[in-house]
Amino acid sequence: GGGRRGAAARAAPLAPSDVAAFKELLDKLGAAAPEEVPSLLTGKLDLLLSKDIAGLWAEAVVGRSDEEKVELEELMDAVVAFLEELAEATKELSEQNQALLRAILEAARAGEQALDALMRQMVGGEDGRYTPEFLRFLDAEIARLSAQAARGGMAETARDARPRYASQDSALGKLDAPDDEEEDERMGVRGADALSASRTLAMVKVRITAEMEATLGEDAWAAQLLARLLQVDQESLRVIALETALREMPDAFARAQFLDVARTSYEEVSSAGAGGNIDPELIQRLQFLSEKTASALGLKGG
Repeated sequence: GGGRRGAAARAAPLAPSDVAAFKELLDKLGAAAPEEVPSLLTGKLDLLLSKDIAGLWAEAVVGRSDEEKVELEELMDAVVAFLEELAEATKELSEQNQALLRAILEAARAGEQALDALMRQMVGGEDGRYTPEFLRFLDAEIARLSAQAARGGMAETARDARPRYASQDSALGKLDAPDDEEEDERMGVRGADALSASRTLAMVKVRITAEMEATLGEDAWAAQLLARLLQVDQESLRVIALETALREMPDAFARAQFLDVARTSYEEVSSAGAGGNIDPELIQRLQFLSEKTASALGLKGG
């Protein structure tokens, strides 16, 4: 329905190129197979999240027949449902990261033993709040707290608009970003505490990275990311998470490294599961991620 298509706050003005891109997206969605829809929408996240959706919709139906408008209405409902699903998933991940960050700071205040115990739980897989995305989130928090300390603890009067769950330019970072001041109050990090907190988090990141590398070797980050992707039950969200992760990897080598881990994991698990002692769903998800990664990199097969 049109009531759900209200413009997002601070949506950028529409340019003719935006309208053209949105019309092209709707046309592609209309001709796409169901499994192709998430990828098409993911490729236009920046447009969908930064522009006035209501305005784009109004322009898209200009000059269309009643029959075409009905078809477009169905496509638009799919777009809105996709964005709502994405926003909810992103919000949940943000809340999870915030909860773990507060637990780390509280453990650090309690003493080295408490922090060590929490770190062992995280790296050992005993704390479900710890995911590969947490390291990116940690990077953003360290940068923010360091900047806050450099400004003399005046962060409450300025907004960093920092990323929470993705890189600075990622469209995912624009969804439901919590308010800095409220968040700092919840975590108890203000003013003079910022430098101490940033140093604590930097130490935590170094330790997490060292523990991961000791356990998994140089492919640790890729194995951790693959494990996280396998936990995503909905296929559409799994595609979004994978394509976002691939875009945010620093270079082609990192993407190739992840593909190698995905392929190897699929081959090993598939072989081990030949006797029926491994969940077929796990094998299917590994195959899906391997093939999707290869396709995204312009390669054939998983």
